[in-house]
Parts: sequence; structure tokens; C-alpha cells
Amino acid sequence: MVRERFRVDVGVITILEAELGAVLDQFRECRRLVDRRRQYSVGRVHGRDVAIVRCLEQGCGEAQSVARDLIEDLKPLSLLVVGIAGGVPSSDYTLGDVVVSSRVLDFTVEAALDGGRRELASRGGPIHPDVGKIVANLRAAALGPWNAPESIGGARPALDPTQAELYGDSAWQKKLRTVLDAHFAGREARRPIKACLQRW
Repeated sequence: MVRERFRVDVGVITILEAELGAVLDQFRECRRLVDRRRQYSVGRVHGRDVAIVRCLEQGCGEAQSVARDLIEDLKPLSLLVVGIAGGVPSSDYTLGDVVVSSRVLDFTVEAALDGGRRELASRGGPIHPDVGKIVANLRAAALGPWNAPESIGGARPALDPTQAELYGDSAWQKKLRTVLDAHFAGREARRPIKACLQRW
């Protein structure tokens, strides 16, 4: 008799140790599940099983391996990558905001050209249509006070732009200072916002 394999509703992949800790902190309790390929932490949210796993290293190759193993081991209906979403300075979003992908792009394929130039071949595609319906109307979703400090488990990050240690050339530092001033200088901390952005 073949035992039916354990399945989860959602799979969560993190990269950094701090990201894994932040996700695990959102569950009252998690049980450990050692499967054929990976070790997972499994918790429940609103009656649904969520498996959390961390990549040992950064990079697309490792992330792809972990995603494949998670899908083959536990067959989640949805797969999320949860992390700090490092990015460039923007007036649209900042520290503490929640960024949700509307498209996934892959910039790992490139060609080496004459003169040492490199050309990226952007690949990827849209998110699943069922997820797209939710993302398109995310601001109107009935999520309750999801961005309250009590729900998140902490206050929005605070920053004094005058004390920020910046690096890079002067044009980069000027751009970064302008964006930080717009978000933090002399302002009362606002709650995090949702932003639908491309995942690079």
C-alpha cells in the first residue's frame, strides 16, 4: 500500500537567515518535516498548511533547486519568495513597504559582445492569471488592518536621513538622499503600503 504524500497549500522560500526568522515568527508553532530532498518548517494559517524553506546560498541556481524540490516534495498550490526585496531608490516605495510582483523577469541570460560589452536577454513572464486577479485589485482586498504594527509584529523602520551613511558616486548619493528625504525627513512614520511592482 502506497502512503499518500503530505501536501501543503502554500510554499514559502526565503534566502537570508533573518528572512527565515521573520517568517517563522508569524506562526504560533511550526513542526519540522524532513522530506526526500529538504527539511521544511510547516505551520498553519487560517486552516491552511504553509511550508517554509530557506535557500542555503543566494543566486538563481540555488533558488531554482529549492523551488523544484519544494514543488516535487509537497506540491504547494502557491509558491512565494519572501524577503527584503533589495532594490534601487524609489519615490514609490521604501523601507517597510510590501512589494508584490506583477511580472517575473530573469536577467541571468546574457551575451558577451565585442569590446567587452555584455547584452542581457530579458526573459520571464507574467504571474499566474489566478494570482494576477488578486494582485490587480490588492488595494481593495479585504485584508483588515494588515499593516498595523500589531499585525506585522513591529513598527515601521525609522530612519533619520541626515544620519544615513551613503556610498557610491556623488550622483547616486544625491538621488538616494532625495528619496530618503521624501520618505522620512520630518515626517511621521506612515504604515507600510502595498505596491505592485516587477520583480527583477
